[in-house]
Amino acid sequence: MSNDEVILMLSKKIKVFQQVLTDDSVATVECKGCKKQVKNYEYTKGMIYAFHNIMMELQDEQSSQG
Repeated sequence: MSNDEVILMLSKKIKVFQQVLTDDSVATVECKGCKKQVKNYEYTKGMIYAFHNIMMELQDEQSSQG
């Protein structure tokens, strides 16, 4: 899978998570890592930041390979 494909996939995931934030921000979800119940808003926002950071790193990698 190329960097462009990963960036596109993550971009789509971010859009889904942003929709979740508007639709269901008061619910709770189980964190896959620590198994604690956390507010959906906080979990989803964290996932958006994580995906965004990965996308930025891949784009930086691509531009340096240029």
